[in-house]
Amino acid sequence: MTKLKFYVRHRLALGATGVVLVIVAVLAVKMIIPAATSAVRLSQINGIYASLHLGNDYPVTSEAVFGDKRVYSYDKGRTMSSQKNYIHDATVDTTVADLRHKIEAAGFSFVGEPYPGSSQTQLHFKSKNSHYIRMTVSSTRRDSAARTGDMNILALYDQTHSPDEGPSAVIIKVNLDDNNE
Repeated sequence: MTKLKFYVRHRLALGATGVVLVIVAVLAVKMIIPAATSAVRLSQINGIYASLHLGNDYPVTSEAVFGDKRVYSYDKGRTMSSQKNYIHDATVDTTVADLRHKIEAAGFSFVGEPYPGSSQTQLHFKSKNSHYIRMTVSSTRRDSAARTGDMNILALYDQTHSPDEGPSAVIIKVNLDDNNE
């Protein structure tokens, strides 16, 4: 009988230890796999930005680059893009042509221009791996006039200035998942 009690106690202890080890393993996998996936995605996104070879001609003014897949709460079929904002000391048309050349040289194909004729030029590109770049270029001076919120100032600016006037504000968004932003 004492031998039986000994085996039951040890079997219960081994069973409890096994349950704890399984729980720890599951939690570790749930934490390690997403972190590793985010690190791989972040590396891919940074690689795409680096492949553009923008150099000192395009100083970064702000950025929000992340590796985790961020799905919109209101639309589960769309994900957020990483974004870098730059300034370029050239006209909008010159900047658009230069960036388009750099993006296509990095292996992206032109997909379309959703708002032709707009004061901001936006072009979309896609890689063979279904990664996306959205490039937006606008005049920094016109953007400043628009940010005043006074439509009279903006109207006067538009009458007296070209929307092509430099320097240019540049936004480059990279999305590994979709082009639905």
